[in-house]
Amino acid sequence: MAKKQAVKVIVKKKRWVTVIAPKIFNEREIGEMHVENPQSAVGRKMTVSMMTLTGEPRKQNIMVKFLISGFIGEKLQTEMIGYSMNTAATKRMMRRNRSKLDDSLVYKTADDKKIRIKPLIVTRGRTQGGTKAAIRKLMKEHLANTIVKMQYENLLREIIQGKFQRTMQDFLRKTHPIAAAEVRNIELIVPKKRA
Repeated sequence: MAKKQAVKVIVKKKRWVTVIAPKIFNEREIGEMHVENPQSAVGRKMTVSMMTLTGEPRKQNIMVKFLISGFIGEKLQTEMIGYSMNTAATKRMMRRNRSKLDDSLVYKTADDKKIRIKPLIVTRGRTQGGTKAAIRKLMKEHLANTIVKMQYENLLREIIQGKFQRTMQDFLRKTHPIAAAEVRNIELIVPKKRA
């Protein structure tokens, strides 16, 4: 009778590694990952509440998406690839006798990064179709002219601070009273690697 060979079990030890936010958020610690080695975490995505990053409870309805881009020692470096508002927060903006305009648009920034932006405009009072079309046209013009001149990181910084939304609202007020102008979603379009 043949003897059975003992199978050698290789136990790979994992350890906790700190994940660091990009410079926009002052390289603050945003979490930890349980990995075998930091190299294996590169390319993973992570979503964090804006309240965790800034400490402001008002921003708990905004989620920020990060891509782990590299590591230095035992710390994982990230880059911001997305920003989105919860659907509950966008629904709260809507009141009776208001109109909502939203769109999904793709633009390139000054540093040649392709982004998809989804603006949300809420008007004061019910708005007719012709006025909606005029607001939408103005919104597209404003976004095209603004985003093309901005670096990707500066655009994100202005959206996080709310400056981008305020300038858009002020620009659109010329056509019709605007209750709110928000960026519902923004994401970096990363080209897929071919196998």
